[in-house]
Amino acid sequence: MAEIGQGGKENVERILPAAEAVKKITGIGIIFQPLLYLMRSGSPDSLDLMVAFNYAGMAVDLIREKRFGKMVALSGGRYTAVDISVVADGAKRVDVDELYDTETYRPRILSTQGKPMFLY
Repeated sequence: MAEIGQGGKENVERILPAAEAVKKITGIGIIFQPLLYLMRSGSPDSLDLMVAFNYAGMAVDLIREKRFGKMVALSGGRYTAVDISVVADGAKRVDVDELYDTETYRPRILSTQGKPMFLY
């Protein structure tokens, strides 16, 4: 099994019985993939932490302001609140061939020239 980060082992231990039950009932196995820092392939850095703290602060502000049905987002490189319905607004497209090595499940960013800070 791949190295599991802090708290990851406990999550895997909680998920495995459910995964086994799904496979027993349906005959179909599942893959448990903690999202963690999959795209970045590394530990959180100061930017990751800053964004997480800002998201959390904005989420608390939305609750305090009773602005329900909203979620925090980055749009055009700026923090904003958008309607939660945006999640269901059509398909989201990612250029898999440009951004990912599908053999290793790692990011493949060949050039960042002209791309936004948060690629997609």
